[in-house]
Amino acid sequence: MKYELIFIISPLIPETEHESLKQEILGYLKEAKAEIISEPYFMGRKKLTYQIKKQKHGFYVFLEFSMEEKASLKELDVKLRHNNNVLRHLIIKKDKVSDKSTLDMSKF
Repeated sequence: MKYELIFIISPLIPETEHESLKQEILGYLKEAKAEIISEPYFMGRKKLTYQIKKQKHGFYVFLEFSMEEKASLKELDVKLRHNNNVLRHLIIKKDKVSDKSTLDMSKF
């Protein structure tokens, strides 16, 4: 199964430590025997719609991976939830249809 992971790094973490946090999360994925499809894409600092843990901004990171075991997925979710440097995270299962996106943008 293919998944997308988006997580928000706390603005209290210095930008020099963002790379080590990304490597820590990639370590979580390796422990869960996940295959990284796309390297982490750093979207930069964004203003949050509402405050999370009294923070108004966060650094967004996006990546895609594939994993077969659902038990490992739950374990990954728990590890991300307990990481104090991650404000929020979201794991989305990709549909087979979304892999073959054939939208014709000229119709819009």
